[in-house]
Amino acid sequence: MFQRLIALAQEPSSDKRRELMGQVADIFTENAETYSSRELALFGEIMANLLNQIERESRRETSQKLAPLCQTPRSLALQLAHDEAEIAAPMLQHSPVLTTDDLIELAKAKGQPHLQAIAQRAHLESGLTDVLLERGEAPVQQTLAANTNAEFSEWGGKHLTELAENDTLVRNALWMRAEQGGKAFSNIISVLPEGHRAIFEKLTNASEEAAKNLLAIAAQIAKRNTPEYRRRRLHAKIAAKEIKAGRRSLDTIVRQYSEKNWMLALAHLLASVAGIEEKFVINILAKGSNEAPALLCRALGMQDETYRALCLARCERLKLPDSITEQWLEEFRALDGETARRGLRFITVRTRLRQAS
Repeated sequence: MFQRLIALAQEPSSDKRRELMGQVADIFTENAETYSSRELALFGEIMANLLNQIERESRRETSQKLAPLCQTPRSLALQLAHDEAEIAAPMLQHSPVLTTDDLIELAKAKGQPHLQAIAQRAHLESGLTDVLLERGEAPVQQTLAANTNAEFSEWGGKHLTELAENDTLVRNALWMRAEQGGKAFSNIISVLPEGHRAIFEKLTNASEEAAKNLLAIAAQIAKRNTPEYRRRRLHAKIAAKEIKAGRRSLDTIVRQYSEKNWMLALAHLLASVAGIEEKFVINILAKGSNEAPALLCRALGMQDETYRALCLARCERLKLPDSITEQWLEEFRALDGETARRGLRFITVRTRLRQAS
């Protein structure tokens, strides 16, 4: 039989080779469990040679036939997995032959369609999901969040909670995990403080909105645990001291942070310079209202163009149209400086009384 197949493989006609590949793949899939190691190797050699000589549709059909089989030679599975995304997809999604290390290497080297196929596998280890989350764009991240058989590392869980803040599909997928419970979701909410975790378990069966709010809290906590966040916060802390000492300009730093959209660093900076609670500033910057931010920034003597930059950063973060910036800027310009400073003094006194109590 093998001699006949090898002879057919030497046929120069592309149609013959396509027909041969179909026959070889059918014979292999029908009796794969009965072949010896030597016979499996011979099948693999024949099909590997044919793959280089047939068109994409035949390669796709071959990938579909071989993907579910444990007996598919690993070299052949890898050859198909490295092919075009449409051809590779069945192998990437279903092949039990491909190891986690194989898939990690593929995820590091291939484009988004290949990553999307890998993200749909029936089981994904945390080392692989880390790579997929890091390299994958929104569709890959959404697919991973919805894959209930995907495992996540501590970093992966924290990263998903960050994504959930602004991605409805990721947030809904995490909500479904919350309803299902189990290890997969426990990794994701591991960043919550102990008290919040206990509350979350009760809320998952009672209030979707409350549970989603706790996911947002987890995302904020996750952000504050990252080296990048700590670096930005330290930068803002040093900048605030230099501004108070007169060595640096508030406008210069605010414009710099606004261009980078460092909203949490901006909140820390403005709170430190104004002498008020940071969470108050975070709250007013995170809402789609202009009254409190305008009062705070006018009281600090911020220039018009600096406030424009801050408004643009807020619109980007809040997903609001940039056109709102001009409306907010006009309201800022119309605000009397002395009135704003009185308002800030009131907020400062209230903050100190709250802290003292």
